[in-house]
Amino acid sequence: MTLTPTLARIESTVEGIRSRDAAYHPLTERFGPLFIMKERVREASRNAGLLVPDIDEARLTDGVPVLAGLDLASWSEALADAARLLLPVIIETLALAPDNGERLRKLLLAPGKTTKLLRSRLDGGPDRLVDPATAAGITPAAALPFAVDAAGGPVLACLAESVTAKLAGVTWERGFCPVCGCAPSIAQLAQPDSGQSEYLVGGGGKKFLHCSLCGHDWHFSRTACAACGNEDDKARELLFVDGARHERIEACRACGSYMLCVDLREYAARPDPDVLQVGLIHLDILARKQALTPLAYTLWNTLT
Repeated sequence: MTLTPTLARIESTVEGIRSRDAAYHPLTERFGPLFIMKERVREASRNAGLLVPDIDEARLTDGVPVLAGLDLASWSEALADAARLLLPVIIETLALAPDNGERLRKLLLAPGKTTKLLRSRLDGGPDRLVDPATAAGITPAAALPFAVDAAGGPVLACLAESVTAKLAGVTWERGFCPVCGCAPSIAQLAQPDSGQSEYLVGGGGKKFLHCSLCGHDWHFSRTACAACGNEDDKARELLFVDGARHERIEACRACGSYMLCVDLREYAARPDPDVLQVGLIHLDILARKQALTPLAYTLWNTLT
């Protein structure tokens, strides 16, 4: 298959994690195939021309994400196809027992079920899927929200891409995604804009939050907590390990939350933000020792 620029970036990020620390080899072996398959599904969805026909700027101004309350039926076929392609990799990644894998497969592949579960997840968060998992006899119950996110993410990413240009002209200063409403999993300090003095941006570029579900990136204040909006320097701190200040934890003592943050100026090549997090579990462990809670739960940060 053709190696697209995004697939090349995923593979490069995986290799970078492996070469930096041998302890991460098992994790890259476990999650690498999932990231690659998710990108192949996203590319297929992109080729199918999935898009959000329009956005309501008035709702955005009021803090309502693009997909909030939107009927996902138009994308049911794409979501079902995504689930069908990703399920074998999801089951292997989660190391599910055969009977649990079959229950998960039957639930997600029932007509319209992936769409319904994704809508429920967007409306109420991952916890909304615990009861359906329990009712279906899926163990562990957390396998269902992970599978719905994995299958729904590539399709939602295409929908996010379809509105990116329109969102560029809309001011969004909230700590949740303007497209799907989910929490960010990581922050990125971008390279300074062309012609922009580094002095004017505090020695780095603008800060962007990366959505944990649809992958949309949006500009956010460098001095505020994405969870509670706290801007008190005394209640916010950066945690990192020696020799790697560019990979750090943004901790908020006001609400007890944390988010990973990376300075992209320090990377020879731009890493994939989702894959990169698998190689930062040591920071999640450090944050948990500080009694902090992640803004967005992922399979990898729950391994701690």
